[in-house]
Amino acid sequence: MSTKIDDEFAFLDVPAGGVDLDSPPDGSDSDKPAASEVAWTDDAMIMNPMTMSLCDTNDIDSLIHACVDAKQQLADLHCFEDTIRRRLGECAKGDTKTRRVQGKTLRAKIEMPDENWDQTILKEAWQSYEKFRESYLKIGTINVQKREFNKLTEMSTDDPAFGQFKSMLEAAVRPATGAPRVTLESTK
Repeated sequence: MSTKIDDEFAFLDVPAGGVDLDSPPDGSDSDKPAASEVAWTDDAMIMNPMTMSLCDTNDIDSLIHACVDAKQQLADLHCFEDTIRRRLGECAKGDTKTRRVQGKTLRAKIEMPDENWDQTILKEAWQSYEKFRESYLKIGTINVQKREFNKLTEMSTDDPAFGQFKSMLEAAVRPATGAPRVTLESTK
């Protein structure tokens, strides 16, 4: 069963959430389930907004196919969005968390993702170095006091315990893996 819409912009005239068809595409009512068999509505067709294909909500196979297709389309769109957000992040120069990019007509604010920390190493540092932990670590999941950690990375020491603590914290840093958040901004 296939339905062809002649007007390429006909989807703009349909009600939100589906297509209201008065009768089945083949003109017969034989495909309708008996009222006692299934209590489904006559408004049985909905349109996939990405492919413009129709799904018969009174047909289980059609619903399953539509669900599988929608899941794949969502995964494809997520991959596409992730790729373009990462590319925009690469276009943004600098080391700050918030950066901006300017095109010929559009500008966007780029918020870079946070790096992650290896909780196993942080927990070991917390337990092993009580003398230093309060200054550089905090409890929640064990987290790092970012300002103090940045100072720590530039610090030299002759205290072997502090040096090992510093090395553990530096080893716990995991680079950011998420895509940056992109916000369209006005160019005026």
